[in-house]
Amino acid sequence: LVRPEREMNRLVDTINALRPDLVVFSGDLVNVRSTELTSDVLAILGRLRAPYGVISTLGNHDVGLYIKDTVALPRAENNRQVIDRQRKIGWRMLLDSTLYLRRGSDSISVTGISFDPTLQKFRHSFDLPEISLATAYEGMPEGMFNLTVSHLPQLWPNITALGRGNLTLAGHVHSMQIKGHLFGRAFSPAQLMYDRWSGRYDDAAGNTLYINDGIGYVGFPMRLGADPEITLFTLKK
Repeated sequence: LVRPEREMNRLVDTINALRPDLVVFSGDLVNVRSTELTSDVLAILGRLRAPYGVISTLGNHDVGLYIKDTVALPRAENNRQVIDRQRKIGWRMLLDSTLYLRRGSDSISVTGISFDPTLQKFRHSFDLPEISLATAYEGMPEGMFNLTVSHLPQLWPNITALGRGNLTLAGHVHSMQIKGHLFGRAFSPAQLMYDRWSGRYDDAAGNTLYINDGIGYVGFPMRLGADPEITLFTLKK
Protein backbone atom coordinates (compact mmCIF):
# COMPACT_ATOMS: atom_id res chain seq x y z
CA LEU A 1 0.00 0.00 0.00
CA VAL A 2 1.47 3.34 -1.05
CA ARG A 3 -0.66 5.31 1.41
CA PRO A 4 -1.83 2.81 4.02
CA GLU A 5 -3.62 5.37 6.21
CA ARG A 6 -5.80 6.44 3.29
CA GLU A 7 -6.66 2.84 2.45
CA MET A 8 -7.37 2.01 6.08
CA ASN A 9 -9.72 4.98 6.40
CA ARG A 10 -11.52 3.82 3.26
CA LEU A 11 -11.77 0.34 4.74
CA VAL A 12 -13.27 1.61 7.99
CA ASP A 13 -15.72 3.83 6.12
CA THR A 14 -16.81 0.87 3.98
CA ILE A 15 -17.41 -1.34 7.01
CA ASN A 16 -19.30 1.36 8.90
CA ALA A 17 -21.49 2.01 5.85
CA LEU A 18 -22.64 -1.62 6.00
CA ARG A 19 -24.00 -0.94 9.51
CA PRO A 20 -23.00 -4.32 10.95
CA ASP A 21 -24.24 -5.45 14.37
CA LEU A 22 -20.83 -6.95 15.09
CA VAL A 23 -17.39 -6.55 13.53
CA VAL A 24 -15.14 -9.62 13.61
CA PHE A 25 -11.38 -9.72 13.05
CA SER A 26 -9.70 -13.13 12.83
CA GLY A 27 -6.10 -12.17 13.51
CA ASP A 28 -2.85 -10.99 11.89
CA LEU A 29 -3.38 -7.32 12.63
CA VAL A 30 0.40 -6.85 12.34
CA ASN A 31 3.04 -8.44 10.13
CA VAL A 32 5.92 -8.68 12.60
CA ARG A 33 5.69 -6.55 15.74
CA SER A 34 3.36 -4.53 17.93
CA THR A 35 5.03 -1.22 17.04
CA GLU A 36 3.18 -1.35 13.71
CA LEU A 37 0.08 -0.39 15.72
CA THR A 38 0.96 3.29 15.88
CA SER A 39 -1.29 5.94 17.38
CA ASP A 40 -2.39 6.94 13.86
CA VAL A 41 -3.31 3.37 12.96
CA LEU A 42 -5.18 2.86 16.23
CA ALA A 43 -7.08 6.12 15.73
CA ILE A 44 -8.31 4.87 12.36
CA LEU A 45 -9.24 1.40 13.59
CA GLY A 46 -10.92 2.94 16.62
CA ARG A 47 -13.50 4.51 14.30
CA LEU A 48 -15.14 1.14 13.62
CA ARG A 49 -18.69 1.19 14.98
CA ALA A 50 -21.15 -1.62 15.67
CA PRO A 51 -23.84 -2.09 18.37
CA TYR A 52 -22.10 -5.22 19.67
CA GLY A 53 -18.63 -3.83 19.12
CA VAL A 54 -15.51 -5.30 17.56
CA ILE A 55 -14.13 -8.68 18.56
CA SER A 56 -10.68 -9.88 17.66
CA THR A 57 -8.38 -12.83 18.20
CA LEU A 58 -4.70 -13.47 17.49
CA GLY A 59 -3.00 -14.87 14.39
CA ASN A 60 0.49 -16.24 13.92
CA HIS A 61 1.87 -12.82 12.92
CA ASP A 62 0.47 -11.22 16.09
CA VAL A 63 2.40 -13.35 18.58
CA GLY A 64 5.96 -12.25 17.78
CA LEU A 65 7.12 -15.39 16.00
CA TYR A 66 8.84 -13.38 13.26
CA ILE A 67 10.69 -10.92 15.51
CA LYS A 68 14.43 -11.42 15.01
CA ASP A 69 15.66 -9.18 17.83
CA THR A 70 13.81 -10.66 20.79
CA VAL A 71 16.15 -8.87 23.20
CA ALA A 72 14.91 -5.44 22.11
CA LEU A 73 11.31 -6.68 22.01
CA PRO A 74 10.68 -9.99 23.81
CA ARG A 75 7.81 -12.00 22.36
CA ALA A 76 5.84 -11.91 25.60
CA GLU A 77 6.02 -8.11 25.65
CA ASN A 78 5.07 -7.93 21.97
CA ASN A 79 2.01 -10.09 22.62
CA ARG A 80 0.97 -7.98 25.58
CA GLN A 81 1.25 -4.82 23.50
CA VAL A 82 -0.71 -6.27 20.56
CA ILE A 83 -3.54 -7.23 22.93
CA ASP A 84 -3.43 -4.04 25.01
CA ARG A 85 -3.44 -1.73 21.99
CA GLN A 86 -6.54 -3.41 20.61
CA ARG A 87 -8.26 -3.18 23.97
CA LYS A 88 -7.27 0.49 24.17
CA ILE A 89 -9.52 1.28 21.19
CA GLY A 90 -12.38 -0.72 22.64
CA TRP A 91 -11.92 -4.00 20.80
CA ARG A 92 -12.82 -7.10 22.77
CA MET A 93 -10.17 -9.81 22.64
CA LEU A 94 -11.48 -13.37 22.55
CA LEU A 95 -8.51 -15.52 23.48
CA ASP A 96 -9.78 -19.09 23.77
CA SER A 97 -12.94 -17.75 25.36
CA THR A 98 -16.63 -17.20 24.63
CA LEU A 99 -19.05 -14.32 24.99
CA TYR A 100 -22.83 -14.25 24.61
CA LEU A 101 -24.80 -11.76 22.55
CA ARG A 102 -28.49 -11.23 23.23
CA ARG A 103 -31.26 -9.51 21.31
CA GLY A 104 -34.68 -9.76 22.88
CA SER A 105 -35.32 -13.42 23.65
CA ASP A 106 -32.63 -14.63 21.22
CA SER A 107 -28.98 -15.22 22.00
CA ILE A 108 -25.88 -16.62 20.31
CA SER A 109 -22.41 -17.51 21.53
CA VAL A 110 -19.24 -16.15 19.96
CA THR A 111 -15.96 -17.97 20.58
CA GLY A 112 -12.45 -16.80 19.72
CA ILE A 113 -9.63 -19.28 19.17
CA SER A 114 -6.29 -17.60 19.81
CA PHE A 115 -3.17 -18.61 17.88
CA ASP A 116 -0.90 -20.41 20.31
CA PRO A 117 2.81 -20.41 19.39
CA THR A 118 2.79 -24.21 19.70
CA LEU A 119 0.62 -24.23 16.55
CA GLN A 120 3.37 -22.60 14.47
CA LYS A 121 4.73 -25.89 13.12
CA PHE A 122 1.21 -26.85 12.01
CA ARG A 123 0.28 -23.55 10.35
CA HIS A 124 0.57 -25.03 6.84
CA SER A 125 -0.85 -28.46 7.69
CA PHE A 126 -4.10 -29.66 6.14
CA ASP A 127 -5.60 -30.66 9.49
CA LEU A 128 -4.62 -30.43 13.15
CA PRO A 129 -5.88 -33.67 14.70
CA GLU A 130 -3.93 -33.37 17.96
CA ILE A 131 -5.26 -29.97 19.00
CA SER A 132 -7.97 -29.79 21.68
CA LEU A 133 -10.12 -26.66 21.90
CA ALA A 134 -12.60 -27.75 24.57
CA THR A 135 -11.64 -25.10 27.14
CA ALA A 136 -12.64 -22.28 24.77
CA TYR A 137 -16.25 -23.55 24.85
CA GLU A 138 -16.40 -24.35 28.55
CA GLY A 139 -19.84 -23.80 30.07
CA MET A 140 -21.59 -23.17 26.76
CA PRO A 141 -25.18 -24.49 26.74
CA GLU A 142 -25.78 -27.38 24.37
CA GLY A 143 -27.75 -26.48 21.27
CA MET A 144 -26.93 -22.76 21.36
CA PHE A 145 -25.91 -21.27 18.03
CA ASN A 146 -22.17 -20.75 18.01
CA LEU A 147 -20.06 -18.45 15.89
CA THR A 148 -16.38 -19.32 16.17
CA VAL A 149 -13.55 -17.03 15.08
CA SER A 150 -10.39 -19.02 14.36
CA HIS A 151 -7.36 -17.63 12.60
CA LEU A 152 -6.47 -21.07 11.25
CA PRO A 153 -9.13 -22.65 9.01
CA GLN A 154 -7.50 -26.04 9.56
CA LEU A 155 -9.05 -26.09 13.04
CA TRP A 156 -12.57 -26.34 11.60
CA PRO A 157 -12.81 -30.17 12.00
CA ASN A 158 -11.63 -29.85 15.61
CA ILE A 159 -14.30 -27.22 16.26
CA THR A 160 -17.19 -29.12 14.69
CA ALA A 161 -16.10 -32.37 16.40
CA LEU A 162 -17.03 -30.64 19.67
CA GLY A 163 -20.49 -29.84 18.33
CA ARG A 164 -19.58 -26.15 18.02
CA GLY A 165 -18.97 -23.74 15.18
CA ASN A 166 -22.31 -23.60 13.41
CA LEU A 167 -20.50 -20.82 11.58
CA THR A 168 -16.72 -20.56 11.71
CA LEU A 169 -14.90 -17.49 10.37
CA ALA A 170 -11.20 -17.82 9.54
CA GLY A 171 -8.38 -16.11 7.69
CA HIS A 172 -4.65 -16.94 7.57
CA VAL A 173 -4.42 -18.13 3.96
CA HIS A 174 -5.42 -14.97 2.01
CA SER A 175 -5.26 -17.21 -1.11
CA MET A 176 -1.51 -16.61 -0.84
CA GLN A 177 -2.35 -13.24 -2.49
CA ILE A 178 -2.77 -14.96 -5.87
CA LYS A 179 -6.10 -16.18 -7.21
CA GLY A 180 -7.56 -16.85 -10.63
CA HIS A 181 -10.79 -18.19 -12.07
CA LEU A 182 -11.25 -20.68 -14.89
CA PHE A 183 -14.54 -22.18 -16.06
CA GLY A 184 -16.26 -20.82 -12.98
CA ARG A 185 -13.77 -22.34 -10.53
CA ALA A 186 -11.22 -20.52 -8.40
CA PHE A 187 -7.61 -21.65 -8.29
CA SER A 188 -4.57 -20.55 -6.32
CA PRO A 189 -1.16 -21.86 -5.24
CA ALA A 190 -2.78 -22.05 -1.80
CA GLN A 191 -4.44 -25.28 -2.98
CA LEU A 192 -1.05 -26.99 -2.79
CA MET A 193 -0.91 -26.37 0.96
CA TYR A 194 -4.52 -26.24 2.14
CA ASP A 195 -7.61 -28.27 1.29
CA ARG A 196 -9.80 -25.36 2.44
CA TRP A 197 -8.31 -22.04 1.44
CA SER A 198 -10.89 -19.41 0.41
CA GLY A 199 -14.62 -18.77 0.59
CA ARG A 200 -17.41 -21.00 1.86
CA TYR A 201 -17.31 -24.67 2.86
CA ASP A 202 -20.21 -26.72 4.29
CA ASP A 203 -20.15 -30.10 5.99
CA ALA A 204 -22.77 -32.85 6.10
CA ALA A 205 -24.02 -31.66 9.50
CA GLY A 206 -24.89 -28.21 8.18
CA ASN A 207 -21.92 -26.35 9.68
CA THR A 208 -20.27 -23.63 7.62
CA LEU A 209 -16.68 -22.43 7.38
CA TYR A 210 -15.90 -19.14 5.66
CA ILE A 211 -12.31 -18.14 4.90
CA ASN A 212 -11.88 -14.43 4.21
CA ASP A 213 -9.06 -13.44 1.84
CA GLY A 214 -8.00 -10.61 4.13
CA ILE A 215 -7.07 -7.05 3.34
CA GLY A 216 -3.32 -6.37 3.42
CA TYR A 217 -0.26 -8.33 2.35
CA VAL A 218 2.71 -10.29 3.65
CA GLY A 219 6.02 -10.45 1.81
CA PHE A 220 5.43 -9.01 -1.65
CA PRO A 221 3.32 -5.80 -1.58
CA MET A 222 0.64 -6.80 -4.07
CA ARG A 223 -2.33 -9.04 -4.72
CA LEU A 224 -3.01 -10.77 -8.03
CA GLY A 225 -6.69 -11.63 -8.29
CA ALA A 226 -7.03 -12.18 -4.54
CA ASP A 227 -8.76 -8.88 -3.92
CA PRO A 228 -9.03 -7.41 -0.41
CA GLU A 229 -12.23 -8.67 1.14
CA ILE A 230 -14.89 -7.48 3.58
CA THR A 231 -17.63 -10.05 4.16
CA LEU A 232 -21.09 -9.27 5.52
CA PHE A 233 -23.10 -12.13 7.05
CA THR A 234 -26.78 -12.05 7.92
CA LEU A 235 -27.86 -14.64 10.50
CA LYS A 236 -31.44 -15.86 10.25
CA LYS A 237 -33.42 -18.25 12.40
